[in-house]
Amino acid sequence: MSRAPLRVRPCRGLARAGRRRRHAFDARAQVATRGMTWTLPSIGSCPSRSARRVLKWSISAATLWASHRPAGLLDLAAARLHRGEAYMAIGEESHAIGDMEESVRLYDTVVDQRQPAADLVLNRGLALAALGQSERALNDFNRALELHPQNSAALVQRGIVLAKRNEDFAGAITDFDRALVIAPNDVNALIHRGYAYARAGDFAHSF
Repeated sequence: MSRAPLRVRPCRGLARAGRRRRHAFDARAQVATRGMTWTLPSIGSCPSRSARRVLKWSISAATLWASHRPAGLLDLAAARLHRGEAYMAIGEESHAIGDMEESVRLYDTVVDQRQPAADLVLNRGLALAALGQSERALNDFNRALELHPQNSAALVQRGIVLAKRNEDFAGAITDFDRALVIAPNDVNALIHRGYAYARAGDFAHSF
């Protein structure tokens, strides 16, 4: 059953944001245009002033990209997804939801049901998870892993939904463990595994 979208509160106390950056987990945004990709640092739910400026820039870049009508539907779907992530990171939830909904609609159009591409299914799952549609998101992450079993990003994202939405901490930890076997330096997997251990009451492994 779908749940309400994750609530993202606007950043407060920016002077203290530097201390909070160690808690970064979900705010990675990517903006790509015509063969060039910029990956923003993970900055947590209360970004610093400099990170907020970069996010604002990423929103502007994605807006220009999404409004470039000759661009293909795949480009538009990705632009909506990543601009939604940037909006979510700075607490502008209404804009984020609109972008995520449009991203899902576009991915529904471009994903070939007979021969789906793992990365497209994964991206649609990201948008669905941000909208609180956890069951549909899990279906997409499961499908992405069927198509590409070594997809560490799909494992991490499935683990996040299992932990935060379903409170299946054991299942989430298993996914994070598998992801870290594939990508041992995946900071996202490490942070979320620590969170899952803590929620499960295993504080010895959470740090």
